[in-house]
Amino acid sequence: MTLAAVLFGAVAVTFGVGLGAIGMVPRQALIMTVWLVTGIGFVAGIMAIPAGVALHHFVIPVMAQAAQSDVPGSLLSVYTPPELVLLALSGLLIAAAGALVPASRVARIRTATALRAE
Repeated sequence: MTLAAVLFGAVAVTFGVGLGAIGMVPRQALIMTVWLVTGIGFVAGIMAIPAGVALHHFVIPVMAQAAQSDVPGSLLSVYTPPELVLLALSGLLIAAAGALVPASRVARIRTATALRAE
């Protein structure tokens, strides 16, 4: 779903390059695309980190019960809150880095080409 949102955003920005006709420079298109993808990554991280922690707290006891063993508390408290924040920030960094190539392509599109494609 996130990939679909990124692709939709890239297409929207590509067609939005028509804004270059009213003064948007390639650098602004690049920054806009990177921020779009980073925002999607932020929303995905806000949803995925708590879901992953909840899933971890559900799956580990089920697996231990299937193996007929106990679960030590250290297996459930794997990440501390500062580590979760660090994971979220690293996810944002990865999203921004992953957006650079498509964003540079969007920034290189000439306004006339984008308007013709519309």
